Amino acid sequence: MKPILAAMALAVSAACATTPADAPAQAPATQTAAATPEIIIYHAESRRSERIVWLCEELGLPYDLRYRRGDVAGSFADIRAVNPGMAVAPTVFYNGELLMESGAIMQLLLDRHGDGKLVPAVDSPDYPAHLMWMHYAEGTLAADAVADYRVAQATDGLAPEPVNGREPAGQRGMSFANTFSKPTTGSADQTSPPPTS
Repeated sequence: MKPILAAMALAVSAACATTPADAPAQAPATQTAAATPEIIIYHAESRRSERIVWLCEELGLPYDLRYRRGDVAGSFADIRAVNPGMAVAPTVFYNGELLMESGAIMQLLLDRHGDGKLVPAVDSPDYPAHLMWMHYAEGTLAADAVADYRVAQATDGLAPEPVNGREPAGQRGMSFANTFSKPTTGSADQTSPPPTS
């Protein structure tokens, strides 16, 4: 599973890359910093809520972190108490509004409080790739990694085998990330899909 974690780290770091030197220093006028929000993060250890804590630290945003150290079941009991319809970590209250989905929460915090940090400007040529990687980490890559994990759990830890010559889902997601991150030559850009064989 270590390669999957490395690919997810790559996706997160690509999603949160700093603004390139030739890009405008300021975010567009529509992305102004809002007043300091009240943020309550319901967290469970080793869950995606860590992304929200990390981003708040990076942006210098104060937050109230609620979880039970060493007691994941207890942390989820606390989450169920405030979000009974969908007890997930993260469950975040942003100025009293309940939010879920770590990618959406991160985008909200960056849009409202990032002041152009950690995100290329919307008109930057890097912005489409930034958005893709921001959502790839929690969309395709996470789903593919979980699919492979479930197969391994059901087969006493055996790695998923290729089917009809196609890579298992998690390996497919990692192969794409690895191909995308390789330097390109000539006029091809890195947002093009990798060649198929």
